[in-house]
Amino acid sequence: MKHTPMKSSKMASSSEEELSTLVQLRGMAQGNITRIKNILTQAQADQAELPSAQVKVYVKKVESAYNEYHQHHQKIVAILPSNKKEEQNEKFLQFETLHEEVSIMLETLLEAQAAPPAAQQVQPPANQQPLVIQQSLPRAIPTFDGRYENWERFKIMFRDAVDRTNEAPRIKLYHLEKALVGDAAGIIDVKTIADGNYAHAWELLEERFEDQRRMIDIHIAGLLGVKKLSKEDFGELRSLVESTTSHVENLKFLDQEFTGVSELIVVHLIARALDPTTKKLWESTIKRGELPNYEDTIQFLKDRVSVLERCRDTDQEAKAQRTRAKPATRKQAFPNANAATAPPSADQRCTICDESHVTYKCSVFNGLSVRDRLAKVKQNNVCYNCLRSGHSVKNCPSKKSCSKCNKRHHTLLHFEGGAISSQPANENSANGVPGSAQPAASAVRQQSAENQPSVTAAHSNNSVNPASQVVLLTALVNVIDHQQRPHVCKALLDCGSQITGQVPSVKINLENWELPQGLRLADPSFHEPSHVDLLIGMDWFYDIMKPGCLKIDDNLPSLHDSKLGWLVGGKLLDCSSNLVLNSCAVRVDPVEELVQKFWEVEGVSSEVVLSSEEEQCESQFASTHRRDDSGRFIVHLPLKDNASQLSDSRTMALRRFFLLESKLQRHSDLKAQYDAFMDEYESLGHCREVQERDDPPGVLKWYLPHHAVLRPSNTTTKCRVVFDASAKVAGLSLNDVLMTGYNVQSDLLSIILRFRRYRYVMSADVAKMYRQVAVDPAFTPLQRIFWRKSPQDPLRVLELTTVTYGTASTPFLATRSLLQLALDGRETFPLASAVAEKNVYIDDALFGSDDFLQACELRDQLIALLQSGGMHLHKWSSNTSQLLSPIPSEDRDSCASFSESGLNEVIKTLGLMWNPSTDEFLFRSSPSEKASRPTKRQVLPKIAKIYDPLGLISPVVVLAKIVMQKLWISKLNWDDPLDDTLLNEWENFLMSLPTSEQIRIPRHVLSNKVVRYELHGFADASQKAYGACVYVRSIFPDGSASTKLVSAKSKVAPISPLTIPRKELLAALLLSRLISKVESALEMSFSSIVLWSDSQVVLAWLHKPLGNLQTFVRHRVTEITSNTSHVWKYVRTDQNPADTVSRGQSARELANNEQWWNGPQFLCFVDYPEERPQSLQDCEIPELRVELAALPVMNYEEFPVLTKFASFRKCQRIVAYMLRFISNARKKQADRVMSRYLTIPELRAASNLIVGAIQHQEFAKEIECVRADEPNHRLNNLKPFLDEDLLRVGGRLGQSQLPFGVKHQLILPSNNPIVHGLISDVHRENHHAGNSMVQYLLRQHFWLINARSTIRKVLRTCVTCFRTNPTTIDQQMGNLPSYRINPAPVFERVGLDFAGPIYVKQSVRKPTPVKGYICVFICMVTKAMHLEAVEDLSTDSFLAAFQRFVSRRGYPKEVFSDNGTNFIGARSALQELYRLFKEETTQNKIFVYCQAKQIVWKTIPPSAPHFGGLWEAGVKSVKTALKKVYQSTSLTLSGLSTLLCQIEAILNSRPLYSQSNDPTEPEALTPGHFIANRPLLAIPEPSVVGIPTNRLSHWQHIQQLREHFWKRWSREYLTELQVRGKWTKQKANIQPGMVVLLKDDNLPPQCWNLGGVERVHPGADNLVRVVEVRTKTGTFRRPIHKLAPLPILDNDPSFQTSTFCRGENVPFDSSQTEEASSSGSHTSAPRELRPSNQRRTNDDDEASAEQQSDDNKINSQTATSVSNFSSFVEATTQQREADPKRAVARADRMRQQAEPTDATVRQ
Repeated sequence: MKHTPMKSSKMASSSEEELSTLVQLRGMAQGNITRIKNILTQAQADQAELPSAQVKVYVKKVESAYNEYHQHHQKIVAILPSNKKEEQNEKFLQFETLHEEVSIMLETLLEAQAAPPAAQQVQPPANQQPLVIQQSLPRAIPTFDGRYENWERFKIMFRDAVDRTNEAPRIKLYHLEKALVGDAAGIIDVKTIADGNYAHAWELLEERFEDQRRMIDIHIAGLLGVKKLSKEDFGELRSLVESTTSHVENLKFLDQEFTGVSELIVVHLIARALDPTTKKLWESTIKRGELPNYEDTIQFLKDRVSVLERCRDTDQEAKAQRTRAKPATRKQAFPNANAATAPPSADQRCTICDESHVTYKCSVFNGLSVRDRLAKVKQNNVCYNCLRSGHSVKNCPSKKSCSKCNKRHHTLLHFEGGAISSQPANENSANGVPGSAQPAASAVRQQSAENQPSVTAAHSNNSVNPASQVVLLTALVNVIDHQQRPHVCKALLDCGSQITGQVPSVKINLENWELPQGLRLADPSFHEPSHVDLLIGMDWFYDIMKPGCLKIDDNLPSLHDSKLGWLVGGKLLDCSSNLVLNSCAVRVDPVEELVQKFWEVEGVSSEVVLSSEEEQCESQFASTHRRDDSGRFIVHLPLKDNASQLSDSRTMALRRFFLLESKLQRHSDLKAQYDAFMDEYESLGHCREVQERDDPPGVLKWYLPHHAVLRPSNTTTKCRVVFDASAKVAGLSLNDVLMTGYNVQSDLLSIILRFRRYRYVMSADVAKMYRQVAVDPAFTPLQRIFWRKSPQDPLRVLELTTVTYGTASTPFLATRSLLQLALDGRETFPLASAVAEKNVYIDDALFGSDDFLQACELRDQLIALLQSGGMHLHKWSSNTSQLLSPIPSEDRDSCASFSESGLNEVIKTLGLMWNPSTDEFLFRSSPSEKASRPTKRQVLPKIAKIYDPLGLISPVVVLAKIVMQKLWISKLNWDDPLDDTLLNEWENFLMSLPTSEQIRIPRHVLSNKVVRYELHGFADASQKAYGACVYVRSIFPDGSASTKLVSAKSKVAPISPLTIPRKELLAALLLSRLISKVESALEMSFSSIVLWSDSQVVLAWLHKPLGNLQTFVRHRVTEITSNTSHVWKYVRTDQNPADTVSRGQSARELANNEQWWNGPQFLCFVDYPEERPQSLQDCEIPELRVELAALPVMNYEEFPVLTKFASFRKCQRIVAYMLRFISNARKKQADRVMSRYLTIPELRAASNLIVGAIQHQEFAKEIECVRADEPNHRLNNLKPFLDEDLLRVGGRLGQSQLPFGVKHQLILPSNNPIVHGLISDVHRENHHAGNSMVQYLLRQHFWLINARSTIRKVLRTCVTCFRTNPTTIDQQMGNLPSYRINPAPVFERVGLDFAGPIYVKQSVRKPTPVKGYICVFICMVTKAMHLEAVEDLSTDSFLAAFQRFVSRRGYPKEVFSDNGTNFIGARSALQELYRLFKEETTQNKIFVYCQAKQIVWKTIPPSAPHFGGLWEAGVKSVKTALKKVYQSTSLTLSGLSTLLCQIEAILNSRPLYSQSNDPTEPEALTPGHFIANRPLLAIPEPSVVGIPTNRLSHWQHIQQLREHFWKRWSREYLTELQVRGKWTKQKANIQPGMVVLLKDDNLPPQCWNLGGVERVHPGADNLVRVVEVRTKTGTFRRPIHKLAPLPILDNDPSFQTSTFCRGENVPFDSSQTEEASSSGSHTSAPRELRPSNQRRTNDDDEASAEQQSDDNKINSQTATSVSNFSSFVEATTQQREADPKRAVARADRMRQQAEPTDATVRQ
């Protein structure tokens, strides 16, 4: 029965009424609890005490309201649709929080009222039984910290406490989520919580933590890692027992057997961890011969713990009695603790995370808010005062209380309201942080002990009016310096955590103090504020203190006796003056940083190779950056892998903010600038306010401290806020987990050099560049700050949404975004793109042009380019005012004036002083402060502040460098004054430095109307320094020339003594680097580049071969020649301007040095004279390598027997037979060896002889070095030695028990063919072992140089191994054929393919599905497609489909299709296609049909479907469309035809190329344009029936439209086909005669057919992609990617002289069809396929067959060679015994006689 609309409307109205009623009832229940909360809060504020009965009534009302709310809420959720349940869940969680807060408040009141005074307690009568009222205890819900070993315990306890209750699943889920702390927090996803799916939450936890293997491993690791007891202590012993039993019991719980060996292992581990005394006692309990028992051992240890604990208690009581007998204790010197926490005992464990620490030190507990801490305390039944379990607040034994309000609760549970309350002091404060600055001190005290102090300079001075003041212990002491001089210092005895500063903070009034007479105070002026000079820590504190203590008054400090005198310290109440709280954070002295930057500017940068981290940073930016709708870049912060280790920085940042806030309150001007900066930051949208309570679980966040940096010289922003991302917490800061990236911009020197090139120049600055790059919202939680304008305002949390100044990755992200902007705008803004890539340093752009109009265009393009990325240029400046006319005045840079220096109207750009009006560079020296005798700390910063990146005043700067070097050499401390000599030099330098302000240097170094430019560089050195300078020389048409200084650099000479020629060489090296930098930076062509030096020795070194130079000189000459290949010439010293920079010159003298500014005088002439000094003889040139006379060395030539055979074993046997022959020839007949087989000693002797021949051939020099006991670099790390004239490894195994041959292997080279044969033999003999195994086997006798790479190289030639893992080949993708790229009518050239099968119904009444197919026709020119449905794979059906195609599209000229063998590999439907194409009847009918229609039918090569990629892609498109539409429905053949027509129209409407976003561009070209002059799916044009004929377009217009389409096809579509998608590299062609494997996808590689390449078919580009291969079954045509050439010598292209198959190059014709020839038999063995004259002897079948033939086939014709060989061996063995020279001569004669003859050793 269907509902009528009226009835549905009534039901909806009824449902809405019911929902409204339920919401109202639920609100009333919540209102009741809110009303009770307000009453309790007001009572606490008024300090009123509520009656106990009223509190109990409130408890019942709260529980009743909670139940009502829960019932109504469940009904509401059941009614609401699913999309509105999320809002109700949030309201329920808010109500839960309200209920919990009120319950805690009521529970606290009940506990305070529960215990009446002792006097009022009434005892019941003796005869009356007490009435016992059983009340339900508050339920303690266990917590789980994510540790696997705690999972089972938590699971059992939680289910017992929660699952057995009648609470709703959503309430249970709430308790479960709250119980997950630490690493387990956040595991339950938001959706599960929103759905209230308690069962699914348990599934998530069980899936994560129920890992039995992991838990077993943890417990076993715990047993293995038991800590050894350091002493006899009951606490450590109890911990050992508890941890061991815990691990054992857990293993038993996990069903692990604990008997036999496992029990003995655990007992052994326990015994090993015992202290010596306990272990002796335990061993005494075990009888001899018995095995220890685990249970007995644990019982013994438990008893031992009890004994030690009782003994400890006795000792403590005795100690306490002795302590009470003393008049004073040292403990009185310590101030009271800030928290009500008793000292932890050794066996105490945290009640929150169950770790071995006290609760108030728990990082999990400290990381919670005060509200959450209260909930945890209540949940775990922990005392509110001492945070320990087992008692309540009223029974707490601790005498301490809250340090803030002195009430009975812990300081960590204190609310600012003054008592334990769940109501924060300010609703808008973050996590209960109060709305005032006063808690700064408490915030510091609450900071976690593991937080490290920040490294940023900050100071706070807060004035408060407390009720008391603490007087610190101070004393005046004498401190002896290194010269034994005493200095009176004020020392602070640090017995706690005080900070040095003004002590006391204010003057103390002593009028009411009654100090005892005659006492010697350690600090008589303790009451007057003064700075602390010395801090005495805890290590000396107790050694200084004495036991005496005197109390002056109850409200006054005490007097404490010490070795320094009586100390005044303690609490001073009723202090009338304000107390000043001082705190500071120390920053490292920046002097070293300044010096480092100074040397960086003075150096010449070189190309830097990116590290792996920098490459990762670049890759991450490239893959993650994006741009928003406005073009602004959005980037990810490049985090390292350790980002997850960041701790909570909230406390640290909050403390730093309170310090900053206090400072701003004292400096109104700074506060105004700071507020303005932050207001602008927020108004521009660069930050946003967030609510911390909305953070999703597990979010990674970081709070940044911030402070002000004042920049008085800045013309726009005097105050900048810097965010300190280097502040550490627990040893890590945000910068520590950020990748810094690399410098993507040009170096500073190159940018300034290019700035000097152009005639018209401009400078600009990217406004707030860092803040123009946005950070992805997923990373903004890492950039949080605290901020408020006034202490009375609520504290706000802001997230910075842009890259932030102060983070390590900011420079990279900002500059990389600017570079990406330039790359993106290359086509649109070509001029500006070049500037943004090369001429921007950070945010400063320096650029220009020699043409005024081009400069204007460049300016406009740069503005537009940066605006497209959301960036704005301001602070514009130019040397031509017309260039600035379009720039608004507010965007122009204002010139600065320096009155003290007399510099007016200058612009500071990239640190340089530039006067745009005069277009000159200027210098400004900082005003020097008068100091009596400056120290090293004062001198170095002044030197480092000298900024001269171009080196224009290098002669002045080098004097400062020399002073700096002398300071380091003198080894002065930082605060030591300069001695007289250094002081004199320094004062002279300071006196001349202001003169540099008078120097004016023209910016533009090029001249107008110049014929050509030249570049000249000069180098020179002196005893103290060396330098180089570069000039640009302009040649004018009138024959004159001018020279201007471009750049210069200087360096001080090294401290280690160097000769003058070496220093001159260093100067030449510096010049080569500088000239290379200048040449590349100026980006202009010079007619000549000439380098000058006045050192003839250096010029001689530069012309000597590198091999003739010693190491120091050779390395530097190598770099000079690699840096530049220009001409070096000689110049006299008096004409060398570099002499000025090497010796230094004062600023006053430099200003008038014409040669320095304009170069030597002779360069003013076009044809300048050259002085050519006389060349130096070699004896006059130092540091040349001495050529020693070569000693005669025995030269062993290769023997034919060693090169004839590739097998080492065969050579070994042949040599062994030769040695036997020589030995037999010297013996009598009876003594000769005539056995058939070779013996082991004979084979070993032959092996040693072969190795000796190889070593003397490859290691001749090394052998001589070993004999002469000289080091050799090639084998030095092996420490070789000679043993029987054989090189062996010395190594480090001499003391081992290994055999001699294994300890000292024979050394073999890596490039010898015999060694390669040895590797092959070992490889084959061990069943084709791998690389490591072969290396191991060789190392038993031989040490092969570069063994790993050599073995890998040899094993790659193994045919057997190759056949198990063959590698196919490929070739560069060919050019497109002509029929693809020349215009032709649609479907004139057609590609054809089949797709299917597709199941269709025979008819509507016959639903039985049958196979149908799709015939795909695709135009090879326009990609137009035609689809035909074919009912079966008969020839008639195919020809019918082809006829339908021809009837509708016209006759094609050429038809291309697959070869039938492409379907062989298929195993089902494709076999039918194969049979269709291979049937003779089919081929005949197609041939007859095509012949009559003059259609050329061509097929692609077999097994090469990629040759028909065009129709294969078409088939894929059709299948994709069918899969999405057809799915599982069955259509009739007519329905399928209809569907294919629709798909055909869609595919013919696809654009042929990517479309443009420009709306003015014409519509994209589609195949439909060539079929119907428009896309087939386009909207039809309006009818033109009613339009007069004379207004209609003519037929010629239609023809013109078609021609327009073909022009667009040629211009737009063809260019898209240029790119090769793959196979981009051209490779060597496969050659006829190669032996290959034919890849068969259906067979394993070992079963692939072996064949030889018979014929190749190169394409038009002469590259072979199709070949004919002959196998044992016939000849096949295959593409080369189906071939795997064998790694044999025959396949080496350099050996292609094979007569096998007489291969020839035949151009490939795709029209030829190919089949395998089944007639004729061909040999298939691999050896038979190889030419006989190239066959190697290392095949697998030779090793066994040749053994006997080698033994008996020593031909008698070898007698002569053997005789000569005998003489050679004799010379070798006698070489050690005779004189070396005579032995060498004799060996040479023997070698000549041993030349191989025609009679060679054969098998």
